[in-house]
Amino acid sequence: MRSNRKWTWLFVEIAILSCLLVGDIMNNQSPESSITEVKTSINTTVNSAQKVKAHALIQTYPFDEALQQADLVSEIVITNHAGEIDEPSTKTIFSAEIVKSYKGGLEAGETIDVLQEGNSKVEFNGTRFFQVGEKYVLILKKATGFSERTYWILGGESGVYEVVDDSTIIKWAKVEDNQIRNKEQFEQLITAQVAEKKPLGTQR
Repeated sequence: MRSNRKWTWLFVEIAILSCLLVGDIMNNQSPESSITEVKTSINTTVNSAQKVKAHALIQTYPFDEALQQADLVSEIVITNHAGEIDEPSTKTIFSAEIVKSYKGGLEAGETIDVLQEGNSKVEFNGTRFFQVGEKYVLILKKATGFSERTYWILGGESGVYEVVDDSTIIKWAKVEDNQIRNKEQFEQLITAQVAEKKPLGTQR
């Protein structure tokens, strides 16, 4: 009888130890499985967040013609990233405040929305986005299907002039040798063309 009891307790102890070992193994495997799932999730997110790179030709205009076609030519400061759209084409909407207006009748301090090609999903022609606080002189056309004071940039990058400081302005589009300009002379050029509507020939 004692011998049978001894073997019985031995089997019970073995069973208990087996359960403990299996439980320990399962506990040790579980965190690794969780880490693997997290890594997969992160990789998927990173891959899905990669932008589509779109390239397209945009019609550009000589400087004098662009000024004549424009509905608004103003120095503005970007105040806010107002949103983005996917249809009918990808665009990012920026709110801006008028610093000085050369054409279009708006006064300093008034606000507009500016549409820039591309958004968080699509990179358009490698163009970087405006940033809050940056100043530009923009050649603009009124946008249809949006609020009254929403504009798009005529000629894409060729209609964007970044104000670096009080005396320097840089044209974004790399289509000419003289991209860096004296801001005062540039303003005089715009004012003369808009006010007198004199042809400027090949000046850009």
